Amino acid sequence: MTQDALMHRDAEGRIVLAAPKLGAFTASVRKGDAVASGQVIGTLHVLGARIAVVAPPNVSGRVERVEASGARSSVGYGASLLSLSAQATVGADAPAPMDTEIGGEAFDAPMDGQFYRRPTPEDPPFATEGELVQPGQTIGLIEVMKFFYPIVWEGERPRLLLAWVAEDGPVQAGDTLLRWATDDPAAAGEADA
Repeated sequence: MTQDALMHRDAEGRIVLAAPKLGAFTASVRKGDAVASGQVIGTLHVLGARIAVVAPPNVSGRVERVEASGARSSVGYGASLLSLSAQATVGADAPAPMDTEIGGEAFDAPMDGQFYRRPTPEDPPFATEGELVQPGQTIGLIEVMKFFYPIVWEGERPRLLLAWVAEDGPVQAGDTLLRWATDDPAAAGEADA
């Protein structure tokens, strides 16, 4: 699960990225690192759930200061996590979010729950990046109140799994699980025949 950091400018003109929820924050960037929209800046631990905190849309710059340093710093809603330089940009010139850079078409979670990409921790994933997923193939599981619901590709043609977006963990309905390649490999195969 991901969530955009809150954003505002401080008195010196720096962009401040702030906690979107109350929890314990672990930064994944350091002073001097470049940050662009959609990039994970750290992990927020909230009641046992891990939320990847990402730079909000249309933001880019260099980290000038990390406010929440240490393994897990307690933060409140709106608490400063890090500051970007005064030269940081907000607007159309900033890079697009990461999953847009990956490209492809989003495949979203149909319900809230705990998402799993494999049947058990010891088993291989249901589907891997670069694999052609067949109609009717299970690509993951969502656990809701100890019931496991298979997430199945119900399309009429095979689709190429371009990239996983979601890791094993909590998801909400509408969260992107993976990105499909936009070209239709089945149609391409028919054209070659």
